[in-house]
Amino acid sequence: MTYTIPATDPATHDLALDPGYMDEPFRPQYHYTAEKNMINDPNGLLWYDGEYHLFHQYNLHDAIHWGHAVSTDLVHWTHLPPAIFPDRIGQIYSGTAVVDTANTSGFQQGEEAVMVAAFTYAEHQGPQSQGIAYSNDRGRTWTMYEGNPVIPNPGKPDFRDPKILWHEPTDRWIMVLTAGTHLDFYTSPDLKTWTFSSEWGRLDGSHGGEWECPDLFELQVEGTDETRWVLSVSIGRGAPAGGSGMQYFVGHFDGVTFRNSNTPDLALWQNYGQDYYAGITWANVPPSDGRRLMIAWADNWMYRFDVPTTPFNGQLSLVHELTLKTFPEGIRLVHSPVAEQDLLRDPGFTWENIGVPEGRSALPGPQGECLEIIAEFDLAATSAHLFGIDVRTGSSQLTRIGFDANTREVFVDRHLSGTKPSMYWIGRNSVPFQPAADTLTLRIFVDRSSVEVFVDGREVISLLILPDAGSTGTGSYSEGGTALLKSLQVHPVRRIWPERSPAQTPTAAWSTFSGEWAETCAGRQGSSRSTGMCLRMDGRSAAIETKVTIIGARDGNPQSILGQHAAGLIVRADEQAGTGYAAVINVRDSILELLKINSSASTEILASARINATTNEPVHLQLTTTGTKIVAATNNTVITAQDTSFASGRSGLYVQDAEALYTAVKTS
Repeated sequence: MTYTIPATDPATHDLALDPGYMDEPFRPQYHYTAEKNMINDPNGLLWYDGEYHLFHQYNLHDAIHWGHAVSTDLVHWTHLPPAIFPDRIGQIYSGTAVVDTANTSGFQQGEEAVMVAAFTYAEHQGPQSQGIAYSNDRGRTWTMYEGNPVIPNPGKPDFRDPKILWHEPTDRWIMVLTAGTHLDFYTSPDLKTWTFSSEWGRLDGSHGGEWECPDLFELQVEGTDETRWVLSVSIGRGAPAGGSGMQYFVGHFDGVTFRNSNTPDLALWQNYGQDYYAGITWANVPPSDGRRLMIAWADNWMYRFDVPTTPFNGQLSLVHELTLKTFPEGIRLVHSPVAEQDLLRDPGFTWENIGVPEGRSALPGPQGECLEIIAEFDLAATSAHLFGIDVRTGSSQLTRIGFDANTREVFVDRHLSGTKPSMYWIGRNSVPFQPAADTLTLRIFVDRSSVEVFVDGREVISLLILPDAGSTGTGSYSEGGTALLKSLQVHPVRRIWPERSPAQTPTAAWSTFSGEWAETCAGRQGSSRSTGMCLRMDGRSAAIETKVTIIGARDGNPQSILGQHAAGLIVRADEQAGTGYAAVINVRDSILELLKINSSASTEILASARINATTNEPVHLQLTTTGTKIVAATNNTVITAQDTSFASGRSGLYVQDAEALYTAVKTS
């Protein structure tokens, strides 16, 4: 039998060997990314027993999960399997989590305190509603509450992103969530039964787009005994840099109603770059630490699907520490890089009193893709009207960071940074800034595809950049006069990922021909909407085996993971992966198939047999060739065929309209 299969996906590179673990082009080396697939909003941030938990939106081919990672130091992250899965009710959108230390929910079993997550269901056949899940094993596995949704939709098209917190003065739980362009507040004694208490924000702040991902927390005003409540809200459109961004409000909260201390028309912004969104803060940080810590999605809804990264899409910001400080214009929220970021610094170099002549000059010291630069300019000794630092410079590329004395703005300009993936990718992002003294300090974090600039301990600009790998230079510049760098520090920044995948999958000398493939902590993972192949390039082999798992929907979720069709192995493939023999686990039809792949893109079934195969269950699969004999075998089934078409070639992994995981790969 011969049938035609869809054409294979285009190769992602020119048959070079695949990059090492977490080392693909544009892959950040010290900003968090998933190993594979798409992420966005951070969710459910909490600390428990020495671990910082980072949950986040994890888009597995349009099936929305909560991804999961943990850290002991806020810079090195260990990826864990997805935590909360879409089910029969809906997709799992954003939310938060708490440690229910008093077991008000009654969910605790055993000695470990129970974690409770609140999230938005994007219902498959209905509107948005709120659900909860709980974990009794330190967040490793989660159980959906059988009474979900705990807050059905009250007739609002936008009703999402619950923030939950314990309010000590009123002895109850608070939930704040977005409802279009304002917020709704609810209260609960047990995290299961919720009562509407108030709404806020119809006339306050910016309303250029939908409000999303609220956060609510109390902070001490630095240098005083006073506290204020901060209400953080992301906005889908209308931020200063264009597209999505984050605003905040400072005021008072009595457990029912938030009161803004500023005039309603005042919009306060947390970041003036295009790529800082949906940030929330960690819950349950020990009082002995006492910091308020935030991480955000480093992207923008205006172009989030256009950024050309593979096999990952989306990254998070550095962790920021938040403080409240008093300025002449009032109490303001200030972001600083978390102190633990210093753990990644290499020693680097420090210079003092460097004159910057008019024009461009190379900076002394380290160059590279991943740097931390602290540049302190002496404004009294500077005559230039425009001056600053260039990073990721190359023959025709640079990202320019600086101060414009004419407009009184600090800016980051990415017009010449490299790839511009969208018309909405704004080149120059700036913040109005009046230096408080005769110095201006820029603390700059440069990664492969992002830059975060902290301005005088006051403002922040966070942006994605997409330079060529060879653009690794740094420089200084001035226009209309000269500048004086009073102090300059340049530190190489170490990557946060191990050199090899924790799974130690022996596929280091392999090459992706089609589809998307990545090393992960669980094994080699591949996907394709048509046919994807990854072949071994360090020799030819007559046999290959693996444990293969086709990843599928679960818990009654009707949203399939691609087509959940087939995955397996290939041998005797030609140099272009156009021909060869494949053994395939077809879970759609519960069949083991032995295929001959022809260069004409048609595939002939040489042999097949019924097997018991389902998604999310590993199958041990072997494919061997001896002369003209081809054998495919699982633990319980063996099929054979005779064919003379292909005498030798490369072996590899094969996936068809599916996402699959391969472990224990062996060739001989």
